[in-house]
Amino acid sequence: MKTSAVLPVVSETENHSDHQNVPVISVIGGRSVFGSINSQQQFPFKMQAIKKPVFPVRYYIAVIACLSSAVMYAARANLSVAIISMIDLDPSEDVKKISFEWNQEAQGIILGSYYYGFAGFQIILGYLADRYNVVTLNIITHLIAAIMTLLTPLASFYGPIAISVVRVIIGIAHAPMLSSLYVLFSKWFSPDEISVPICLMIVGSNLGTAAIMPITAWFCKQTLLGGWPLAFYFTGIINLIIPIVWYFTVTPTPCTHKYISEYEKRHLEHANAHVGQIKFKIDWKAVITSPVLWSITLAKAGTGFGYMIVNTKIPAYLESQLGMDLHENGSLNGILYIALCTSQLSIGPITKYLMKKKYLSRSMIRKICESIALLVPSVTLVAIAHFPLDPSFIKLLLVASMFAFGGNAGGDMPIVSEIAPDISGTIFGITNTIGSATGFIAPMIVGIILNDGDTREGWSTVFYITAAFMSFTAFVFMFLSTSEPQSWGMLPSQPEVAQDPEVFKEESKAAYLKKRRISHPIFSAQISSL
Repeated sequence: MKTSAVLPVVSETENHSDHQNVPVISVIGGRSVFGSINSQQQFPFKMQAIKKPVFPVRYYIAVIACLSSAVMYAARANLSVAIISMIDLDPSEDVKKISFEWNQEAQGIILGSYYYGFAGFQIILGYLADRYNVVTLNIITHLIAAIMTLLTPLASFYGPIAISVVRVIIGIAHAPMLSSLYVLFSKWFSPDEISVPICLMIVGSNLGTAAIMPITAWFCKQTLLGGWPLAFYFTGIINLIIPIVWYFTVTPTPCTHKYISEYEKRHLEHANAHVGQIKFKIDWKAVITSPVLWSITLAKAGTGFGYMIVNTKIPAYLESQLGMDLHENGSLNGILYIALCTSQLSIGPITKYLMKKKYLSRSMIRKICESIALLVPSVTLVAIAHFPLDPSFIKLLLVASMFAFGGNAGGDMPIVSEIAPDISGTIFGITNTIGSATGFIAPMIVGIILNDGDTREGWSTVFYITAAFMSFTAFVFMFLSTSEPQSWGMLPSQPEVAQDPEVFKEESKAAYLKKRRISHPIFSAQISSL
C-alpha cells in the first residue's frame, strides 16, 4: 500500500494575500507525517502531494555498491587460481600454454604483493574519501584497477617483480573503495537501515570471489591467447564497465540525484540531518585515544584473523589431516561461501527489524552480532582441535563457523559509520588497516608453527591460538564498544548530538524551518509538537 505526504514548496514571488493551504507536521504512530490545514490567512505556500516511490533510489545505490564490491574482489582473487596454470610445466599437457618457472618464494611474493598496497594505504585514502567526491574517487580507482588488471599478462613476461608491482598498484587502487562506500552509505541511508547496504557490500565481495574462481579455472583450460590471460582480460573489462555505470547513475548525495523522488529526498534529509557537509579538522588525539575505536579495530582484527585461518588454511588442513582431495575440498569451500553469504544477507533485515521494533538498543544489537561472529568460530575451532578426526563432524563445524562469521555484517561493519558519521571513510581506513594486515600475518604465524612438520598437534596449536585471540577481541568489543556517535567523529558545531538525541531532533526541525524559510507561528506551533 502506497503512502503519501504533502510537502510545502516556498514561492517567494507569489501574492501573500492569496488563501493557501498551510503546511503542518504531526506525529502518527511515532513518525513525522506532513499534512495541511485550510486557512483564511495569508501565507506564501503551495502544496504538492508526493507519493512514496515503489523502488527508492537508495536501493539502487546499494545494488551498485554490491556489484562494485564483487568486481573489486574478483580482480583480487583471480590470480590465486590463474597462477596454478601460469606455473604449470607438465609436459604431458597437449594444450600449448604460456608458463613461467617461478619457485615457491616468488609465488609467495606475487600473491602477497596485493595486500601491501591494500593495507598500507587504507588510512590516507580513507581520509580522501571523507574529503572529496566519493563517486569521482570510485570511478578513478576502478579505472586504475581495470588498466592494471589488463596489463597483468604483459607484466608477467617481465618476471615476478613486474607482476608484483602491478598487483601492488591494484591493491592501492582498491584501498579507498570500501571506505568510499561507507561514506556514500552514510549520506544515502538512515542509521536504522545502513546495515542493509553494508551487508550487500560484504555479500558482493564474497560472491565476486566465489564466482571468479571457477570462471578463471575455465579460462585457464582454453587455448586462445594461452588460456590464463583471458581471465585477466575478462576481469579487466568488467572493471571498465562499472565506472561508466557510476558516472551516469550515482551521485555522492541524494539531493544531487536527478531521479530521486521528493519523498525519498526529504526522508533522507531528515534522517541524516546530523551528517555534516562541511570539512573540518580532525581531532587526531581524541581519535587515537578512543577506547571505542580500538575495540572496533580489535574486533576487525579478530574476525579477519579467524576468517583467514578458516578460508585459506583449513583446505590445507583437510588435505593433510583428512586426506580430502581437491574436488571434495573445492565443493566444501563452495558450501562455506553459501553459508557465509546466507548469514550476511539475513543479518541486515534482522537488525533493521529489531531496531524498528525497539526490542534492543542499536549498541546491544551490534555487540550481539559481533559476539556471534567471534565466539562461535572460536568454539568450533577448539572442537576441531579437541575431538577425533571425523570428516562429517568437522565439515558441520566449518559450515557453522562460516555462517557465524556473517554476524560481523551487523557488528563491526556498520558501527563505523554510526560512531563517526562525518569521517566514516577515515575511521574505516584506520580500523581496516589492521584487519587487512591479517591477510599476511595469519599465514606467517601458521608457517612458523608448522615449520617442524604438518602434524595434528601443530594444527591444534594454530586453532587454540586463533580461538583465544578471537575470544579476547570479542570481550573487548562487548565492554568498550558503542554505536553512539562520538564527538570526534562529528562536525564541531554538533557535539551535543552525540549525547542527546532530543537535541538532534530539535536541530533537525530548526534546520528544516530555516531551509524552507518557515517562521509563521501557526506552523511553528504545529512542528513544536513533534
